[in-house]
Amino acid sequence: MAQNASRRSLLASLATLPVTAAGVIPAVATAAETDGVLLAAIDCFRNAVAAHNAAIAADDDAMERYEAPEFPETLYVRNTDCGLVVPVGYSGRGGERRYFKEVTIEYLRTVPCERVVTHARPATMEDGFTEKEVTSGIDILVRHTREPWPEAQARADEIVSAWDALQAELQRRQDACGLTATHATLETTQLAYANARDVLLETEARTIEGVIAKAAAIMECCYPGADGEIDFASDVEEAFAGPALALTLTRNLHKLTRVA
Repeated sequence: MAQNASRRSLLASLATLPVTAAGVIPAVATAAETDGVLLAAIDCFRNAVAAHNAAIAADDDAMERYEAPEFPETLYVRNTDCGLVVPVGYSGRGGERRYFKEVTIEYLRTVPCERVVTHARPATMEDGFTEKEVTSGIDILVRHTREPWPEAQARADEIVSAWDALQAELQRRQDACGLTATHATLETTQLAYANARDVLLETEARTIEGVIAKAAAIMECCYPGADGEIDFASDVEEAFAGPALALTLTRNLHKLTRVA
């Protein structure tokens, strides 16, 4: 449902929905009492599709208005950063410039920058060595400690600050063009659509008219219309998880033939 192809097919189906519905409902009306639960599920599904279509259109409009900020120069990796942290990510902008990604930046935010300092001194008899070993001059005691690294920490703080400023600007621009609100609405309508779809698939058709009505509602959602730009099979696979659609219609038809 999130892909543009599915968005366009849903929008196209919305335009044809009243025509299709007008052709189906009279035939089903005779079985309204028997298939009342199914008809309610179909209405709920159609309403969910319409609401989701409207949310998609609003989100597309907001996206058209949105202008992303420039990626800060501070977040690109410098030659002097090699000892700071292993950077992650490539810009893909011509020269494949490396940049710090969020996972690395969050590491820099939470873990202080330190460097390993090596301490070495000649061994002494107090250290447990013999006089011969000490006078030989070849025995050196070595230990390593981790100490704060001010220069690296200053660079890490610069990177984190630039990232936070970028996120704030992204959010400001998304709020200003309405994208934040449309994203939230889109998520809500997507969940409502998924729930209505699942209820429709799980609701049994008790008459052959009910089976036809269920199939018609599905076609309304997925069929691309006269232009045929969207592949029907792949759209059904995405919108209805393929096998679930085949199973619900097959089960309903099989049960009806057994009853008959």
